[in-house]
Amino acid sequence: MSGSSILIEQVRARVDADDQLAVEAGLLVLAALDGRDALERALAEDPAVHAQPTALPRTAPALPDRVSASAYLESISVQGFRGIGARATLSIAPGPGLTLVIGRNGSGKSSLAEALELLLTGENRRWAKKAAVWKQGWRNLHWDGAVAIEASLTIEGERQPLVARREWPAGTADLDAASPTLLGARRGDGVASLGWEAALSTYRPFLPYNELGSIPDFKPSELYDMMSAALGLDALLDARKHLRELRLERQKQCQEVEKRRAVLLASIEHLEDERARECARAIQATKADRWDLDCVELVLEGAVDPSGEGDIALLRELATVREPDAAEVRSAATHLRAALDAVQVAAATDAGRAQQIADLLERSLELHAAHGDQACPVCGEGTLHGGWRVEAEAAVGQLRSEASDAVRAWRALDAARHTARDLLAAPPAALRRADVAGVDTAPLSAAWARWHDLPSSAHDTNLAAHLEDTHGDLVTAAEIIRAEAAGELDRRESIWRPAARGLREWLPAARLSAGGSTTVPVLRAAERWLDAETDRIRAERFRPIADEAAAVWNELRQNSAVALDGLELAGTATKRHLVLDVSVDGAEGQALGVMSQGESTRSR
Repeated sequence: MSGSSILIEQVRARVDADDQLAVEAGLLVLAALDGRDALERALAEDPAVHAQPTALPRTAPALPDRVSASAYLESISVQGFRGIGARATLSIAPGPGLTLVIGRNGSGKSSLAEALELLLTGENRRWAKKAAVWKQGWRNLHWDGAVAIEASLTIEGERQPLVARREWPAGTADLDAASPTLLGARRGDGVASLGWEAALSTYRPFLPYNELGSIPDFKPSELYDMMSAALGLDALLDARKHLRELRLERQKQCQEVEKRRAVLLASIEHLEDERARECARAIQATKADRWDLDCVELVLEGAVDPSGEGDIALLRELATVREPDAAEVRSAATHLRAALDAVQVAAATDAGRAQQIADLLERSLELHAAHGDQACPVCGEGTLHGGWRVEAEAAVGQLRSEASDAVRAWRALDAARHTARDLLAAPPAALRRADVAGVDTAPLSAAWARWHDLPSSAHDTNLAAHLEDTHGDLVTAAEIIRAEAAGELDRRESIWRPAARGLREWLPAARLSAGGSTTVPVLRAAERWLDAETDRIRAERFRPIADEAAAVWNELRQNSAVALDGLELAGTATKRHLVLDVSVDGAEGQALGVMSQGESTRSR
C-alpha cells in the first residue's frame, strides 16, 4: 500500500475512534478523502445516511514501475552547457545523504546542478520567472560542437545503472529542441515513465548555490509550503481543500439567496394580494431552515387558498359565474305551459271513473272466462255471453287509454315543474360577500334574489311567467359582474406576475440554501477536525526533520553565537509560516534577523 493510502487509512481509523466528532462531520471527512466527487455525492443526500465513501483497496494500488525504488546519482557529464565547454564529468559515490559540491567561482558547480535539473525535469527554475534573455545563454560561448548532458543513476534493486541523456546538435540555439532519452531497458520512454515527477518537485535533489542563497528571501508562507510539501500530506490537504471549497460555495449560495430573499420580501410584503401576503409570511424568517418553501410553491401553483374565501378565489368565481342558460329557461317555460295544457285536456275526461269501470269489466271478463255465460253479477238483469264479451273487451281498451293519457299529462306537468324550479338555484357563494375588493356585487345579488325567491306555492302559470320576466335582468347583472371581476383579476395579476416570476426563479436556489444552511456547519466541523488532525500528523512527521536540522546546524555553525533552538511549521491558511527559534549567547532572537548571510544559508 502506498504512503498516501496508509495515511488515509490512519485518518479513517481516527474518525471511527473519535467519540467527540459528530457522525455527520465524520462521514464528510471520509467522503472528502475519496475526492471531490465523493464529497459532492455525500452532500447531495443526508450526510448522516448516504455519505458512505468507497473504501480504499486493501491490495497495493497500481503504481508506475520503479516508483517506490530509491535512485542515487553516480555521475553527471556535461558538454557545451553554460560554463562548461569540453566534456566534464563529476563522479559521486551513490547512496543516501547530502552531497556538497565545493569549488571556486566559475568552476562549473551551478552549471552541473542546473544541467542535471534540466535533464530530469525539462526546465530550469532559475530561469522560470525571468525574462527570455536568461535562456539565451544556455550554450557555452566557447563551444561549437554538440551540447550533451548525461547522468548515470543507481536504482535500488537493479544491477545496471539507468543512464539519462539529452543532446542538442551543433549550432542548435533552441533550448527545447531536444528531449531527454533514457537508455538501457527504457530507451525512448522518457523520464515520465519512471513516475518521478512529483518527487522531483517535492524533494528537489539539486540546489545551486544562488538558489540556496535566495531561500531566506522567501515569504514565510513559501518556506512553510516548501517544508510541508515534503511530509507527504497531500491526501489530507486535498481533502481539506475539498471541504473548504464546498463550504465556501454553500456559504456563498446561502448569502446570495438571502440577499435575493430580502429584495423579494421588500417587494411583496406590502402588496394588496393575499398570495403576496402568504409568500411574505412564508419567507419572512431570516434563517433558511425556517422558510416555508412548500407554501410558496403552492401559492405559485395557484393553490393558495384551499378554503376558497380569499379575494383571488372569489374574484375567479365571479369572473366565471354562470346564470341559468337562456335557452334552458325558455325551454322550461315552454314545456311547463305545454304540460299545463295537456292536463287541462285530460281533465275534460273522467279518467278516474274510466279506470274503475275498466277494472270492473276486466273482472267480469275473468268471471265469464272461468264460468261461461251467466247472469250479470252486478245488475242481475243482463247476461254475460259471447257478444257481451266482445263489446266489453273493446270498452276496456278505450277506458284504459283515457286513463293513461291523463296519468301521462299529470306526470309530464310534475316533471316540467321540477325542471323549472331547479333553474331557480340559490346565489353562488361568491355573492354572499359584498366586500370583494374592486367589484360591486350588489346588483347581481339583488337580481339573483328576485330570480330565486319565488314561493313554492306559486301556481305553475306564475312559475313560467317568473322565468321569463326575471331572467333577463339576471343575465345583464351577471355579464357586468363577470367583466368587473375579470378586470380586477387582470389588474392584480399585472402586479403579482413580476413578484411571482421572481419567487419562481428564486425557489430552486432557496431549497438548496435551506439544505445548505444545515450542511455548512457540518462541513465546517469536518474541516476543523481535519485541520487539527493534519496539524497533529504534520507535527509528528516534521519533528524528526526539525531535530535533524538542529543537529546539522550545531555541526555546521562552527564558532557562531547563534543557536538553533527549534524549528516548527506554525499557523494555517494565510497565517502559515516556518518558525526558526534561535538564541544568541542565550538571548532569544529572530533567526533571519540575527544570522549572517552564511549562517542563514547553512540553516537552510
